[in-house]
Formats: sequence, structure tokens, C-alpha cells
Amino acid sequence: MGLLCAQQCTSCPARETQAAQMKGYVYFIKNPANGRIKIGQSVNPHMRISALNTEAGRRLKIIGVMKTSAPQLEEARLHHKFAKHRVSRNSDWFKSTVEPELAAFENRFVVFKPRRESSSARLPRQKRWRGVLRLQHKLFKELTKAAKAEQRSFNALLETILSEWITARAKKDL
Repeated sequence: MGLLCAQQCTSCPARETQAAQMKGYVYFIKNPANGRIKIGQSVNPHMRISALNTEAGRRLKIIGVMKTSAPQLEEARLHHKFAKHRVSRNSDWFKSTVEPELAAFENRFVVFKPRRESSSARLPRQKRWRGVLRLQHKLFKELTKAAKAEQRSFNALLETILSEWITARAKKDL
């Protein structure tokens, strides 16, 4: 078994495994809020970075993406190389002090353009839900006001509106 560690140590966790490796990417992203850098791997970096943005609740900055034939091994090698910068022992996140050392890898970065998202997709999930809840609240207030004006219960008015909508929809489908 060949070692991948630059120090050629025997205790390196970044040893070759016998498991088959898939081609993929190693990515470097930065959380602007705390300056920490994540070194991770993925077969589909677009989806992975999108998921990380959702988890973080903010847009993370992409430092670089490297294409590799063995992403898991490359990630493990980099984690071992930068172990002294880790935030915690088994974390993929590293302190901002690792950033100057990442400059050595810039020549391996591929051009990576995040997919263009619709304006609503750019908003963190929490903000999109707040907008939906505001609309629901506004609709509820309007229906309550209309029910009072017609001296009917809220449920009776809602039932009438839904039955009219279903009838109109059925006529449209015919």
C-alpha cells in the first residue's frame, strides 16, 4: 500500500484504500461569517455546495475546486496535510490560517461557475418560508374580514370559495 502523505508517515489516515474510487472533485469553501474553510469532496460539487449554503443559511464563498480521479484519497491527504489548522479533531472545517497554504493548489483549480439560480432560490430557505407564511397570514385575515362582512363563518366562506374554484377548474378541463 502506498502512502499519500507528504511526510510519508505510517500513522497517516490518508492511505490508499482497496475500495474503488470514482472521479470527482475536491472543493475549498469559506464561511465569510467566521472565516473558516471547508475542504470536502463530491462527485457533484454544484449540488454539494448548494446543500452547504442551505445548511449555513448564507452564501459560502468558493475558493476553488480541483478535479481528481480519487477525490476521497485527495481529500484525506489534504486533511492530513492541514491537520494543525483543524477547528476540531474530526472536522472538515479548518481555521482561516490555512488559506495562505491553499494558494499552492491554485494551479490545480478548475473553472467552476455556480449554476445561476432564480432570485427566490438565492434567498435562504428560512426567508422564503417567512414570505409564504406572510401570504398565508394575509389571506387568512382577508377571508376572516370577508366572512364577517357576509355574516358567515370562516369555514363556510372557505368551503364556498373552494367549491367555486373546483367547479371552474372542472369546466376549464372539459
